[in-house]
Amino acid sequence: MSLRLYQIAACPYCRKVSRALEQLGLEYQVVEIDPGRRREVKKISGQEKVPVLVDGDRVIADSTAILRHLVDHSSGGELLPEDSRHQALAWILEAYADDTLVPLVARSRTNPEDETELAVHLAWLEQLLDAGGYILGDAPTLADLALHAALSGLEEDGHAPPLSTELSRLCSWYGRLRS
Repeated sequence: MSLRLYQIAACPYCRKVSRALEQLGLEYQVVEIDPGRRREVKKISGQEKVPVLVDGDRVIADSTAILRHLVDHSSGGELLPEDSRHQALAWILEAYADDTLVPLVARSRTNPEDETELAVHLAWLEQLLDAGGYILGDAPTLADLALHAALSGLEEDGHAPPLSTELSRLCSWYGRLRS
């Protein structure tokens, strides 16, 4: 499989896709895109957003579409739990990470009200975790990858985000996924 990932390093959606590719053990080439110059992405995909995955003659734009492609056309089933209920929850949590957490993390950097709302969301995530576990069981799924990528926007200077010590399970989970 010849895979090429067009990305911007600081993009949480791109991080989610690259982590999924790594977890699946797939070899891929990274094409780093200058955020101010997206002509190459537009030429390949017809739009300017990243990530974009080129898989042979297929061009897939959007991180969720890329994950669906990996699940459907490679060994990507490993990104999902075995039980169908947990598979549905994985996709719901992936959408929650993209549509709610990523924007909230970005806003929380400049708005104290959003920082307070983010603390509520982090407390909810803490409740989903068992000590030593992952969001939906004993192995990371696409839900973990998406949530971790969303929270990586809180990292400062390459260091783990400053999470409250009261969120011990979340801190431990974040560290396991970060390594």
